[in-house]
Amino acid sequence: MPGLGKTTLANKVFKDAKVKDYFFNCAWVYVSKVCTRKNIFLQLFTELIKNSKSLPDNMNNQDSGRMSDKDILEKIKGILGSNNYFIVIDDVWTKEQWNELKTAFPKNKGSRVLVSTRDNVVARLADSKRNPHTLKFLTEDESWELLQKQVYGEESCPDKFKELHGRSIAKNSDGLPLAILTMADKLKTSAAWDQVAEAKTDFFKTELNSHEDLIRVSYNPLPYDLKSCFLYFGAFPKGYEISSEKLIRLWIAEGFIGEEAGGLTLEETAQEKLSILVNKNLVMATQTKLNGQPKTCRVHNMLHEFCKNEIKDENIFEENINQIQTKQLESCRRLGVQCDVAEFFSTCQAAEKVRSLLCFYSDKYELPEDKVPLIRKAFPLLRVLHTIPGEYIILTRFPKNVAKFQLFHLRYIAISTTLNILPQAIDSLWNMQTLIVWTTQSTLYIKGDIWQMTQLRHLQSNSPAQLLPPSPSKKTKKLPSVNRNLQTLSRISPESCTAAALANAPNLNKLAIQGNLVKLFETNKDTGSSLFKNLGELKKLEKLKLLNHGGKLQCLSEFPGKIRKLTLSNTQLEWSELSVLESLDQLEILKLIENAFKGHEWAPSRDGFSRLQFLRIDETDLESLKASNLHFPLLKTLILRQCLMLVEVPPSFADIDSLQEMELNHTNSGAEQSAQSIFQIKQKKEKELKEKGGSPQRFNLRIITESSN
Repeated sequence: MPGLGKTTLANKVFKDAKVKDYFFNCAWVYVSKVCTRKNIFLQLFTELIKNSKSLPDNMNNQDSGRMSDKDILEKIKGILGSNNYFIVIDDVWTKEQWNELKTAFPKNKGSRVLVSTRDNVVARLADSKRNPHTLKFLTEDESWELLQKQVYGEESCPDKFKELHGRSIAKNSDGLPLAILTMADKLKTSAAWDQVAEAKTDFFKTELNSHEDLIRVSYNPLPYDLKSCFLYFGAFPKGYEISSEKLIRLWIAEGFIGEEAGGLTLEETAQEKLSILVNKNLVMATQTKLNGQPKTCRVHNMLHEFCKNEIKDENIFEENINQIQTKQLESCRRLGVQCDVAEFFSTCQAAEKVRSLLCFYSDKYELPEDKVPLIRKAFPLLRVLHTIPGEYIILTRFPKNVAKFQLFHLRYIAISTTLNILPQAIDSLWNMQTLIVWTTQSTLYIKGDIWQMTQLRHLQSNSPAQLLPPSPSKKTKKLPSVNRNLQTLSRISPESCTAAALANAPNLNKLAIQGNLVKLFETNKDTGSSLFKNLGELKKLEKLKLLNHGGKLQCLSEFPGKIRKLTLSNTQLEWSELSVLESLDQLEILKLIENAFKGHEWAPSRDGFSRLQFLRIDETDLESLKASNLHFPLLKTLILRQCLMLVEVPPSFADIDSLQEMELNHTNSGAEQSAQSIFQIKQKKEKELKEKGGSPQRFNLRIITESSN
């Protein structure tokens, strides 16, 4: 992120008197995006000659411009010799640059090289043994303190500006030091305070030109598809935090992600692109997954304003449109609407080029049945229909014939309804990729044949969906082609897990089953098998939820071998049944919620959960957890909620080196005291490791009781 203060911090270290006294040779090199290897070496050579305390005989920079980069490199090594040195390499852009630069630095004892970069990949490459120091955004108090110092110096800010404008102006900086400094330049008079405060929501828009060159240095080198992915953030409200899963699905529906290649799915390709944007600090990962990938993300306000301006200039997106002008609709491909959806469709002119409609409206998006055909009339080529913040178009009734909409291009839609049936004609939307249906009913009956929707990638519902079994074609009498695109079925009923149905989704990655799970595990007298065993054919299944709304389960069967994330709810199994899960050598995340297991003692077997990183246990009568660091050697996070009977957290958990986080939410005093003891031991180990020059992971403990704020 430009403007966080990387160069400022490096410069403060470089100019410190103690640093100058300690190191024999000091030099500062500014790299940038366009510097060549020879230019960088020449710059370093010149700086060393200027700043070094002594030079070897006959060492000068005469005729250095005529030397090859190899000759300059040898002269640099000659100056550095065996003395200690401190070199700042500012603004390294690529790993190739760093790999070339590091050849100039002999491994002299006590020497240091300080690298600043916008790219996390470069930072980790520069020092693989320790985490890079990532500059944080300022807090609201820190922003206010900096603003006052820049405007008034040692004098105090007048009270009227503190009360009326000061904190709101500082808050609008969104914690970016560069933005605060720009604000400070404008606030030299009382009139300026009033002007900036009144227009604070538009500040970044009016001042963006001051920083646009900084942003463009990161933006311009991006390939075309990455530029589109980045600019798409400008279509959302300022400060909007979006889940990476949703963002990726929207990118795919918008056509930003190319064809599958190299064995990667479109989702995996999109995930890589998002990670690139995060590593380049153009996008902030507000939450991360266990594997380090972004879980939720957003862009800084300054970058958001850049995106908004760019997509408008490129005529990619029109926002804040209440009364659509015909000229805007003639060329625009994406629209953002801030008005009543039904009213908008009623008054909107035909817009044949519009592919996406993003609705931003504070009220519910209720769309009467008679207004639905207006979507087709106004937007015949519509691909994406997405609403924020509600995220669902509310349909009180489905039209009698969905096929009459002729929205055959629609790829992404999220619907909320009071009904429990999706009509048969839903399968006429043959380009649909993501279909999300939230209903107030306990079951959703899908009358359409989703197996004919060959582009469908994700089907999601909050209630279990009853799916029709694959039906033979009326013409050929054959079953439909296998849907190799389908990756998500969440949630479906146990009865829908037939062998024929799951055989049509061989690449299913995420599955949630909700209902009476007794039906899922019971053995069929005719076949001698169970519906659950059909899951064994899903060779790519990694995420599985089993949500029981029926009787108590007696036992578990063997699970698909690649399960990485597993959630069990209300299954009421004996703790001994967990031994079945210990054989899952890919299992990293395990959530046991709402009495998934019952009984007073859980003692994992000797082998335990060798790959488990996240364990959550909710609402259980468990009293004794007889486990140690040997059972959970890689555990990073432990969450215990409503475990009122648990006597203690095993003390040996303090010996799990990977353990970084523990949360106890409404547990008893014994468990809380043992957790505090573990915390103290962890703190002591962190201190000892730091004293030895190591870089320990910080351990966080959170205890929530009824009296907690």
